[in-house]
Amino acid sequence: MEIVGRISKIFQPRDGMSQRTGEMWVSQDFMIEYFYWPNQTTPSRMVLSIFGAERIQEADLKEGEEVKIRYHVDAREYNGRWYNDVRFDGIEHIHRVKEEQPKQESASTEKADEQATPAAEEPV
Repeated sequence: MEIVGRISKIFQPRDGMSQRTGEMWVSQDFMIEYFYWPNQTTPSRMVLSIFGAERIQEADLKEGEEVKIRYHVDAREYNGRWYNDVRFDGIEHIHRVKEEQPKQESASTEKADEQATPAAEEPV
């Protein structure tokens, strides 16, 4: 399945050790806001899970970014109750959010400032 929307929240990663295999695992949840119906005025929300450190890094999620997400839904049983998991399968970045870069003055600007500022004279 696919959905297009905006990433509204990225949650902290969770990690642990598998009781079954004894291997370490990591997962990260994120929320996407989307409009399901054409005349919908408030967005619907869905929380998806990414499983695996490599997949989390490859997804390169940024809050505010517009994306197309591929996902699947699976059910699991825990203590006699059933729960749905919405699992991330892939991402297409539609509109990347630019990270703010610290402003760096160019060498020519610094040189012009040095020439405009008189040097302090040493006392005699």
